Amino acid sequence: MNKEQNLISQYEDMCIRWGASKDPRKANILFDKIRKTEFELKQTEQGIQQLLLALKHTEGFVRLNASFALLNIFPNEAEDTLEKLSKEHGHLGFSAEITLEEWRKGTLNV
Repeated sequence: MNKEQNLISQYEDMCIRWGASKDPRKANILFDKIRKTEFELKQTEQGIQQLLLALKHTEGFVRLNASFALLNIFPNEAEDTLEKLSKEHGHLGFSAEITLEEWRKGTLNV
């Protein structure tokens, strides 16, 4: 397994755990790790391609985070994914909706 494949595997696991977390402190720690991993993945073309593939992941919180990471690189694909996720119930749908709104207002720092 190469570096990008290893990173995306860890990334997917963190995103799933973040989405399921009931402990705000642990969720914040995971959130920071997710963003650091996205930054690292975005340093290579293969890492970016791994994030693009994550837009099709079966888990919604993986798609949500990958969409956020790709908004400034692949806005059409990321927005499309966020629009679909915004129709979900609960934290997932709400997070997707707010992310999309803030991105379109220009207030989201990606």
